[in-house]
Amino acid sequence: MNVGLLVLAAMAFLAIASIKVTRYDPDLKGTYRLKVTFDNVSGLALGTAVKVAGIQVGEINDIDLVDGRAEVTLLVYDKYRLRTNSQAMIKSIGILGDKYIEVTLGDQNQQTLQNGDRIQLIAPGGDLDSLVEDLSYILSDVRNVTSAINAAVGGERGEKQIKAIMDNLENLTGNLDQTLIKTNEKIGGILANLETLSSDLAQITGENKEELRNTIANFRDFSESLNRFIDANSEEINKSISSLDKLLARLAEDGPEITGDLKGILKENRQNLKDTMAEIKAASENLNSAMDQVESIAYKIDTGEGTVGRLINDEQTIDSIQSALDGVNEFINPINKLKIEVGFESERLLNQGTNKSYVDVKLRPVRDHYYILRLVNHPSGKITSTRTKTVDTSTDVVISDETAYQSRDTFRMSLMVAQRFFDTELLFGLYENTAGFGVHQFFGKNDQYRFNLDLYEFSRADLPVHLTTGGYWRFTQNFYAVAGMDDALNTQSDQAGKKLQNPYVGIGISFTEDYMKSLLGPAATAVTAP
Repeated sequence: MNVGLLVLAAMAFLAIASIKVTRYDPDLKGTYRLKVTFDNVSGLALGTAVKVAGIQVGEINDIDLVDGRAEVTLLVYDKYRLRTNSQAMIKSIGILGDKYIEVTLGDQNQQTLQNGDRIQLIAPGGDLDSLVEDLSYILSDVRNVTSAINAAVGGERGEKQIKAIMDNLENLTGNLDQTLIKTNEKIGGILANLETLSSDLAQITGENKEELRNTIANFRDFSESLNRFIDANSEEINKSISSLDKLLARLAEDGPEITGDLKGILKENRQNLKDTMAEIKAASENLNSAMDQVESIAYKIDTGEGTVGRLINDEQTIDSIQSALDGVNEFINPINKLKIEVGFESERLLNQGTNKSYVDVKLRPVRDHYYILRLVNHPSGKITSTRTKTVDTSTDVVISDETAYQSRDTFRMSLMVAQRFFDTELLFGLYENTAGFGVHQFFGKNDQYRFNLDLYEFSRADLPVHLTTGGYWRFTQNFYAVAGMDDALNTQSDQAGKKLQNPYVGIGISFTEDYMKSLLGPAATAVTAP
């Protein structure tokens, strides 16, 4: 009777709490929808985060194909109002990390986007796909350049020109070597002279410190006298500047005459100018010859001659690189979509007066399907008995005979598969070392409430199936409370006399992969910092 009243009280508490906090949003209140169109949304999925400056402001609600492009519907919290000049781009955490949509708030003087509006400005992404595309463009440009070089320096003529260039370079390096030897001898003499000069200067300054101080003092007096002179003769100085201006104006008037004189000079030195232009022409011809040699080299590379030519022009090599990159993408994309959630929950079993704890790891490849790996610390494990018998040795009479029972915790393992259909979730697999299944019903905004019904241990001797039922309330983004009845169909007691049917209350905490990355990132930086 008492157990039933307790269960009713717990369920009434959950119902009242549901009514009171229905309007309470543990995260943010209200959302509005925005649309944005991308050419490629590889790596994005429903529920992917939408961030501003690394802070989540919403998530992806829908992805559809419209006119050959991907149209993405975003759910943005009302607290964060985006402007008409907001930008959106696809980013990833690291080179191979998870992808998300980064948006900017826009300028405050712009109008805010309303429900159903579209983000018009799309910025290019910086993920691995963009890197591969840029690499393809670079390889194409390199091929064009080598083709041009090959066309310029190919053929027998190019080989002769290159040989001539190499001979000239050999002669030049030999001449430079001889010049450097002679120059080094001269530089050695100069350095010796500088050393002698610095030694003499040090000796002179040491012997004439007082004279140097007097010289510096004289310079200071001279500058002060000059300032006084300028102040006293400022009017005369201004007159001199005015006269200089007049002189410059006169020179401007005589400009045509000066120009005529320059023409006469050029006429007298016309032959010298012709000789100079001839020298420039000869230098230009030498430059053209060098370019012909470069053209010959480029032609050889373009036709596949030599190691560089084979590497650049071999289509099989380029195809192998592209195939390897495609294989890396195929391997990484499923891993990027995998979401991980870690949780811990502790329940107080009221009849037995002990605690039952869970450690959960959820692997979610898609939004409505995931796997649960659970480690359970179960209080109803191995039970040991200790018998204490007291006997009067004089009369051989038993004074007391007591037996004490002690229950030790044991660890159990659960491995379950969960599939969600709308607001109903079905689970089956290994429940605490035995086969079992469960039904979870979600309700409330953002799955804030849940009703659980789990059945396992179907083959217990003389005991009914193990039925656990209860409620769940998530009151913040990471914390939640639970209450219900464990082994609800069992009316028997254990060897220690404690009822196996246990009302329970508890609290839990869970973290998604994004929260763990934000915590582990600074920690890893602090550990690796010198």
